[in-house]
Amino acid sequence: IFFLFYESSRGCPFGCTYCEWGGGTSSKVSFKPTEYIYEDYEFIFNEIKPHYMTFTDANLGIFPRDVEIIKKICDYKVKTGYPKRLTYSGPAKVKTQNIYEIETLIASHGMSKDYKMSVQDLDPIVAVNVNRIDESLDDRLNEYIKIRNKYGGLLRFELIMGLPGSTINSFYKTLDYTLPNDIHGTYY
Repeated sequence: IFFLFYESSRGCPFGCTYCEWGGGTSSKVSFKPTEYIYEDYEFIFNEIKPHYMTFTDANLGIFPRDVEIIKKICDYKVKTGYPKRLTYSGPAKVKTQNIYEIETLIASHGMSKDYKMSVQDLDPIVAVNVNRIDESLDDRLNEYIKIRNKYGGLLRFELIMGLPGSTINSFYKTLDYTLPNDIHGTYY
């Protein structure tokens, strides 16, 4: 069984103070040219046939081209049967409509039923303290619930324990929010 880690962009335009990707510096993002990515895919899916593929991009889905890249993988899934599973480390925190489309594509092609929302902390004070930019949590959650209801699977929040301003009470409020919505936590 072959595992493939793939990076189509590098850097992060955000300056979240806790993160090594943007490093609090709001670095520029550089992109591998799309035609090179498609050349890679031609070889990867016809010759290597990875069972598992993970994108290591910091903000997959931040640009519309990311949706097209995932569509191309879905085409190969139909044609070759690979990859069997597709995941990504860092979903975009803004322009999340792209993420919903990506999640729907991945789920509808049977490559995953595990949906991750990068939240870090639900407390707005913490978000300000770490310079975090997010779209409305309730809106994001509703979209993920629609995907989960259609394709099944788990919805996870990616949370970071101990960020500046977080308290035991804010952690309990997070649990109060996640449990009724059947959200599983990934804690760091």
